[in-house]
Amino acid sequence: MDIVINHVRVLTGEAEHPMLEEAFVGIREGCFGFVSLVQPRIMARRFVDGAGKTLVSMGKTVGEGEIREEAPADALLLDGLYTPETVGDARVSDICMIIRSGIVCGEVSAEA
Repeated sequence: MDIVINHVRVLTGEAEHPMLEEAFVGIREGCFGFVSLVQPRIMARRFVDGAGKTLVSMGKTVGEGEIREEAPADALLLDGLYTPETVGDARVSDICMIIRSGIVCGEVSAEA
């Protein structure tokens, strides 16, 4: 696994389960490898603490707007606990990580 994000709120984009609390998300080879409510026993190159943060997809086309296994790993990690109803209120200053095709291409550290 390339990246595992722990204890994060996930806005899935799925109608049946639009939001997961305290979830674990794995990213592998440019795609989401897993989304789970159970902490996996897995090695990763990088672990990200998602406590108090929300992961939301940046996908725009059908099938890419969901955070689910095998979907392209294009997402924003937002500082704050947003819901599907309030995520539109997020500001640029709330973005703490930008992930494109499974690669962290933008990050704001807590110390900045």
